[in-house]
Amino acid sequence: MLPIRVRAWTFPTNSETLLTLDDQGHVTRWTGPTFQWAEPILDLGPDGITDACFSPDGSWIATAFRNGNLAIHFINPDQNREPILLSPGPIRLIGFIPGTNRLLTHDPRSEIYQCWDLIRREIVWEQTTARFGFLSKPAIAPDGTRLIVPSPRDELSLVPLTSGDEETVALPIRQITAATLSPDGRWLAAVSLQGSGILWDRHQRRTSPTFHGFLQGAHSVTFSPDGRRLAIGSNGAEAVKLWDAESLQELITLPGEGSMFQSIAFSPDGRALAACNSQGKLHLWYAPTFDEIARIEAANP
Repeated sequence: MLPIRVRAWTFPTNSETLLTLDDQGHVTRWTGPTFQWAEPILDLGPDGITDACFSPDGSWIATAFRNGNLAIHFINPDQNREPILLSPGPIRLIGFIPGTNRLLTHDPRSEIYQCWDLIRREIVWEQTTARFGFLSKPAIAPDGTRLIVPSPRDELSLVPLTSGDEETVALPIRQITAATLSPDGRWLAAVSLQGSGILWDRHQRRTSPTFHGFLQGAHSVTFSPDGRRLAIGSNGAEAVKLWDAESLQELITLPGEGSMFQSIAFSPDGRALAACNSQGKLHLWYAPTFDEIARIEAANP
């Protein structure tokens, strides 16, 4: 567990580092075998930040402020560039769209999603779509093509961010809190406040059996980079559970401290798994891959 309270964090793609924004406004790059070495990057100050997110490649951080301003800072110390400053009013940050210079935001007053081109500094796309629930947050698909919106009606909307039609999926679980797509885009995983999860096969248009395992609710979900493992965040002694994404066999329970692990991600190489609770405590775990497990079992029949 990192010795700070985290407001935003990411494993940058194509990197062996971890980036964090703490509750004092410090942006830090963590490196080393267990991310034990801290390198200060930026000091944004602690005042007025209501929301924050990093770009997937770790080159930018966006911060929304109580006064309705939005700032995008460049993280690369070799680029001495001024931050981009915008004034969209009170917004919720959804995230950066992978592989682009675009940031997706949500206006809670009008229920409109807005896509900002950060180079042109203007809105290039906006849409009113499914309203998401109080305990859920929309997520951008790993390939950047879809916005996944859990709705209060126990449905998921897959909103195209490039081209195509909006897709609505009704699932047999209640109070959906989080959802994501597998790296290949075939499987849609969703978890609920009732502690259950389910997979939807987008090719064959059918669901997996509902899988359970949490005494309390599930709050976050992610696939490993190879799509073979599914990690779900919950609470306390059941901070994270890992499943085999094909057989839906439960693999391991990772205990933690605190409640509501609302963000979760694997490192790009799949060796590290991080999850952050509602108190800002970021937990880190390390696990062998399936191939390493197979080699160990073969060497010790």
